[in-house]
Amino acid sequence: MQDQDYTTADMAELVDIVAQTLAFRVLKDRVARAEKSCKERLDKVLPEGTKLVGQIAGVTLGSAWKSAPKKVAHIASEDQFVGYLEYKFEEELVTTVSIRHEDMSEVAAILADHGHEDLVQFTTAPPQWLRERELRNAVAGEDIPGVELREGKPVMSARPVKDADELVEQLIRDGHVDVATLALEAGR
Repeated sequence: MQDQDYTTADMAELVDIVAQTLAFRVLKDRVARAEKSCKERLDKVLPEGTKLVGQIAGVTLGSAWKSAPKKVAHIASEDQFVGYLEYKFEEELVTTVSIRHEDMSEVAAILADHGHEDLVQFTTAPPQWLRERELRNAVAGEDIPGVELREGKPVMSARPVKDADELVEQLIRDGHVDVATLALEAGR
């Protein structure tokens, strides 16, 4: 870091910038908590599959919606699922080779005494992309051994309109949004 000579005015400006940075950090955290609280409140009362538009003074800021729950595939029996994949997709299986020992002197001794059978391990398994594809197929209605479908949880989402930043700025300028009140309420 360079040594610089700062004037008293320079230092005062830097102190103000640091204070603003910290104030914005605190406000950002308060706003994040407030947003989370609002979404939780909506999640409690909004019926699944519902979408609502948010407006202030007739200006649409965006929408919030709660999705209907979706089916989620869950591996109930790893052995059944892997057995099915190995049987049906034998040509897609991947074999990996791993060395059972990390100490190279131990590796050399095993090679000299017993050969490579005690040194390496061969593992054949279905690749991850195949597992994921077959889980998606189960959700789509295909009967996959070892997989059961469960009811997923609905998701609460909110998305502002494209020009929401400018719209909110104008609402603040027009007095429809009181930033000080919002900042204070955000901390609750």
